[in-house]
Amino acid sequence: MTSVVLTCILFLTLWALLQLCLLVFCFHSFDSYLSSATPSIARASHPAISSCSDSAALELSSSEATLRMLPKATIVLTLRGADPSLIQCLKSVLAQDYDNFAVKIIIDSESDPSWNWVQSVLEEGNAKNVSVSSLQTVFGSCSLRCNALIQAFADLDDSCEIVAVVDADTVVHPTWLKELTYPLVNDPSVSVTTGNRWYSPYGDYWGSAVRYVWNVGAVLQMFLGRIPWGGSVAIRTSVFRDTNFLELMKHSVNDDVLLGQVLSRVGLRLQFVPSVLMLNREECDLPGFFVWVKRQVLWTRLYHPRWPALVCQGLLTTVFPLLIFILGIAEMLQFRFQVGMVLLAAFLAYCIFLVTLIGFWERKFRQMTQHRDGISLPIFSPGMFLKILVSIPLGMVAYASAFLSCMLMRSVSWRGITYTIYNPNHIKLLDYQPYQQPSQSYEKLSIH
Repeated sequence: MTSVVLTCILFLTLWALLQLCLLVFCFHSFDSYLSSATPSIARASHPAISSCSDSAALELSSSEATLRMLPKATIVLTLRGADPSLIQCLKSVLAQDYDNFAVKIIIDSESDPSWNWVQSVLEEGNAKNVSVSSLQTVFGSCSLRCNALIQAFADLDDSCEIVAVVDADTVVHPTWLKELTYPLVNDPSVSVTTGNRWYSPYGDYWGSAVRYVWNVGAVLQMFLGRIPWGGSVAIRTSVFRDTNFLELMKHSVNDDVLLGQVLSRVGLRLQFVPSVLMLNREECDLPGFFVWVKRQVLWTRLYHPRWPALVCQGLLTTVFPLLIFILGIAEMLQFRFQVGMVLLAAFLAYCIFLVTLIGFWERKFRQMTQHRDGISLPIFSPGMFLKILVSIPLGMVAYASAFLSCMLMRSVSWRGITYTIYNPNHIKLLDYQPYQQPSQSYEKLSIH
């Protein structure tokens, strides 16, 4: 038994060191991108800024000139239900610091709860560059989100070169569109740019903290796995012409992981833009988190080309540490206290190590937020660090359960609609109904 314990601890230590190395690599990539892109975007947005040296200004002048001739872009927002952040999202989209852009909003139906909210915001802001329409045709062979995106993409103006998609729970900063567009304009080899979400752990529900912990790891996984996030993504319209992405979406339940698959297959480049890691302040309860995370894992299983590798990573992150914990408990119950204490101590040390990694991630995110928005997020209290520590094993259990359950899933529910999944390219929507907002939903709780 001693050799088994030592092997488990050694393996866990090596896995922790690998995670640390991946984190360092990710941070280095972020810093390299931000040091090259951010000054150009800031100076182009605020020409009066002249704090850099003459030599630095010469280096930036070409990028600034490019940014001042940004191509026409269209922001697409698809809605089914009224998300808690919808009004803030709409106002932030309309306030983009971008000279030539339009907004297309596709709402599930005119009876949708979001319809009146959208009309109210548009009337208040007197927006001129916005078109709003309901979903015209329900295909039945794909998700309603894919359905709405296809409708929006098919109706793009011929002069539009870039389309950006934003989720209703995403509140963007004024230069969001410019930051997503910059790599597309500055580097012709880039076809798609993407950011990611960053959930707040605060709130009345444990699900918010567990989702926060899970998502910190997901950001790294999506960066390394080249998975775009559909809630903050910009796409060259040439991608629609040069690939079969739109045709595949007509038979798909997901759009963003599918987009990553298409890009990988045809050799088009995806650029991750760290400055558009977007803070999400909505809350989540534990049942809602489990439903949501099962969908995230399912999308990856269906459409990611390296799904087996992601399975191995998920098992090493969740099942293996939990196995050490279970073995420790089993040893304690059999009165082998010394071995049990060693195993439980190893599990606790690993969880503390993960809290430390999360702290590094949080610090990096706060630096970007401070630089971008000029706001300081509240410092985590000791109680919040303890809550995050407890959330780690809860997240492991939920993630491991999601992995196991999604292996057998043949249907999925999403915002009140059930889809039968025969295979990744054969989806059937069952019994379409307009969205009905829950009568007793908590105003800050994310819609699932």
